[in-house]
Amino acid sequence: MSTNTTQGPESLFHRVVDEMLDLNSDTDGVTRERLTLGAVLAADGTITSWDLHFRELKELPESFGLLEVKGNLDLSNNKLRRFPSSFSQLRVGGTLNASTNYIESIAEGFENIQVGGNLNLNHNRIPMLSESFVKIRVGGHLEIAHNLLRQLPVSIGELSVVGNLNLSANSLTSVAEPLLSTKIGGHLFLQNNYLRGTPGDFNNVAGTVTKEPQKKVKEQI
Repeated sequence: MSTNTTQGPESLFHRVVDEMLDLNSDTDGVTRERLTLGAVLAADGTITSWDLHFRELKELPESFGLLEVKGNLDLSNNKLRRFPSSFSQLRVGGTLNASTNYIESIAEGFENIQVGGNLNLNHNRIPMLSESFVKIRVGGHLEIAHNLLRQLPVSIGELSVVGNLNLSANSLTSVAEPLLSTKIGGHLFLQNNYLRGTPGDFNNVAGTVTKEPQKKVKEQI
């Protein structure tokens, strides 16, 4: 992957840190030391990996999307409610973990993000996926469990997942026929939704399906 900005990678890294500090200045736990502690930079300044979990972050700057992380990027267990619009330009060679935040929407263009490993969006508050979301390409599992999805995009059949597709523990009441066309290299997880029946034969889905055959009762979030 190539760096998608003319600014040097180390300079961009420090710029992003500065802007994160400004945006989260009202949070005592967000300090320069805590933000940089989990970053591993190569000799040329490129980011090898960056661990930002449990940093009490409420917002990310637009410059964040200009980053290229060669390995894993961990944004889990923060207080993020949205991703910056530039997030679609982000390049992550390994796994991107944004689980256990308060993400309330996925903006158009998010599908252009490049993730070489797993994309973990579990335990957020995502109520819907855009029709264009199905164009997303990740190199591993796509995890969107424990969110607030009530229905899937009509275009869901165009989705292609190398690993597992995890849609468990949402608020899905039905699954449309197009899901049968989804190319899944691993398992499709649908447990703990409110499914009242599923169309056709789920064995037609490329991959092994793990689903709850009857309506699963759970507490409303």
